[in-house]
Amino acid sequence: LVFSIGLPHRLAALSPRHDFAGSCTEHLWFVECNVLEETLPQALTADAPFSMALDSAAFHCSGGEEEQRRYASNLASVVQPSGHLVLLAHSDRNGESNDPRMRRVTEAELRDIFSVHSGWEASSNGLAAEVSNQ
Repeated sequence: LVFSIGLPHRLAALSPRHDFAGSCTEHLWFVECNVLEETLPQALTADAPFSMALDSAAFHCSGGEEEQRRYASNLASVVQPSGHLVLLAHSDRNGESNDPRMRRVTEAELRDIFSVHSGWEASSNGLAAEVSNQ
């Protein structure tokens, strides 16, 4: 399960001669949706729960704290217990971004948002953090 903003376009830009959305339909499909909605679409939940989720720019571009908490909760609903999340977030350790949608987040904020209250448990090792669904 991959959450991203504009992922099909990014994949196509990496290899313009390969139609990712068209030729990988057995193993890869795209569901365009708002992951902040109260109820996730059937097209996304039909194959849930997933063992792992990858977030590429969705979390830190999803608005403020309230939206990010809803995102964490929604994500927990489609990742199996003991499943994992790989989150690529715009850290407060990074420089400023020219993109106004990108909200810098601290490790403390991530630990608070991805907590037992939203269905997650975080552990860390250096700069990497592992977030597991309970």
